[in-house]
Amino acid sequence: MSFASFLFFFQLFFFRIPLCIATAVAAVKTGRSVRLNVDRRTDISITGHRHPFKVKYRIAFNQQGQFLALDISMWNNAGCTLDASRAVMELAMLHMGNVYQFPHMRIRGWVCKTHLPSNTGLHIYFSFCRGKLF
Repeated sequence: MSFASFLFFFQLFFFRIPLCIATAVAAVKTGRSVRLNVDRRTDISITGHRHPFKVKYRIAFNQQGQFLALDISMWNNAGCTLDASRAVMELAMLHMGNVYQFPHMRIRGWVCKTHLPSNTGLHIYFSFCRGKLF
């Protein structure tokens, strides 16, 4: 297993650890099994979502309408932790250049850390990347 794969699977379960610890402590203190139910608002606020992207692009054409150059700048909202955000950005950048053939291409990407809940983007590995939509 590669280090990137290890990180991916570690992050898949990492956000649940504090809830598991709280439940385990309560079970030990009471001596009974404990079920933790969180309301929908709390559940949404602590779990990751899709990575929002902002994309700016410029395309150059020749007189025949063929592509000559592509210049793309992408910003990825990672949330308060980076988690899998770098891998999501790399995947989006990789997919940007694989549909059309450009003689000259520049793709730049930035992962932005913000005050919002973490965007884990873990489903990206099981489905197509949203970066393809741009």
